[in-house]
Amino acid sequence: MTWLTMKTFLLKVWSYCKKYWQILVGISIPLIIWLFTRNRDRLDGVIDSVNQGHREDIAAIDHSYVVQQTAAVQAQTNYQNTVTQIEQEHEAAQVNLDDRKKKRIRQIIKQHGDNPEEITRRIAALTGLRVRGH
Repeated sequence: MTWLTMKTFLLKVWSYCKKYWQILVGISIPLIIWLFTRNRDRLDGVIDSVNQGHREDIAAIDHSYVVQQTAAVQAQTNYQNTVTQIEQEHEAAQVNLDDRKKKRIRQIIKQHGDNPEEITRRIAALTGLRVRGH
C-alpha cells in the first residue's frame, strides 16, 4: 500500500463520516455509556455513597430547622412571660407600661437574652421597680 492509496482511502472515510455523522454519534453514545457502566458494582457503590451523603445532609437541615423553631418559640415565650410579669407588677403599683417601655424591654431581652440577672437589673432601672434580693 502506497502513501497515495492510504491518503485516498482516508479522504473517502472522512467524506463518509461527514455525510453520515449522525450514525457515528448514535453508535458512539451507547458505546461510551457501556464503557462507563460495565463495572456496575463500583458504580452502585458510588451511587450509594452519594445517596447516603444526601440523606445525612437532609437530616442535618431538618435538625437545624427544629432547633431554630424551638429557639424562636422559646424566645417568644420568654418575651411574653417577661412582659406579663412586668405588667402585673406595674398593675399592682397602678402604673401602666406604655409602648415605649415595652419596646425598650424587648430590646433589653434581645441584647441580654442569655443573662437573666442583667435583664432584671436593666428592666428594674427602666421601670423604677425594686428587685427583691438585689
